[in-house]
Amino acid sequence: MNIEKLAARLETILDKKNIKINEPMSKHTTFRVGGNAKVLVLPSSIKEMMSVIELLKQENIDYIVIGNGSNLIVSDEGYDGVIIKTSKLNSIKVYGNIIEADCGAFISSISKIALENHLSGIECLSGIPGTIGGAVTMNAGAYNVEIKDVIYYTYVLNESGKIVKMTKDDLMLSYRKSILQNSNNILLSAALMLKPDCHEAIHSKMIEIQSKRVSTQPLNYPNAGSIFKRISGQPVGAIIENAGLKNTAIGGAKVSEKHANFIINTGNATAADIINLIKFVKKTVKNKANIDLETEVKIIY
Repeated sequence: MNIEKLAARLETILDKKNIKINEPMSKHTTFRVGGNAKVLVLPSSIKEMMSVIELLKQENIDYIVIGNGSNLIVSDEGYDGVIIKTSKLNSIKVYGNIIEADCGAFISSISKIALENHLSGIECLSGIPGTIGGAVTMNAGAYNVEIKDVIYYTYVLNESGKIVKMTKDDLMLSYRKSILQNSNNILLSAALMLKPDCHEAIHSKMIEIQSKRVSTQPLNYPNAGSIFKRISGQPVGAIIENAGLKNTAIGGAKVSEKHANFIINTGNATAADIINLIKFVKKTVKNKANIDLETEVKIIY
């Protein structure tokens, strides 16, 4: 199906303004790099997203679902398919100690609502610049807390196009992994089970976490958070620093001086700069420390 015909079909499902043709992915990733997606769509409801996915499957068109693009690198060549961005699917509801959120809801927004309702459990995650959909899919974590610690249940669009309820056990959550990765199962919404606590204690913890992030992470530059997964017993940032790689740069991509497990876009980086720097860091650490680093960020070619 050519792009004009595809756009016409998509317009039967979505508002025209929510269909972007040849959309620069640098606008949709926190690294601020990446070539064009052939088409990017922004569904306004779960029903719309399901209808889009059904159409794309019928036409055998490749697609990827993204949240905030905060753990993502899109190559400079872009993506020859459809990107489904969930940012408009951001409903958040509170039922006692349970918060239900659609896949595009920001972790920061959920944390704010938890605070307003005196609910504790996600303070350590409050600074993650992503959505609940991405957080559950990769079992995101920070400061010794992971999303699996608070997940109660989820609703998932399975490979057959059916909505199924999945518990924490069903999701098979482990360090930066879930059953949703490398599959056609798509998280639609998630419910978090939190605990009542006083507003002051929750707020104080959130301020403490934000202070830690500001002091240890290069938040003033575009980045995608931790580049490499944790290695048991060894801080990855220290491993990279000990290999003499702090401040190493390729083009506009640079290993952060503040935290060596962060790569930053100093202003004019390309996706190739970042990808090549990741490869260089991995190779150097392997040669100097005999350690195999595994990337945490997802790369789309």
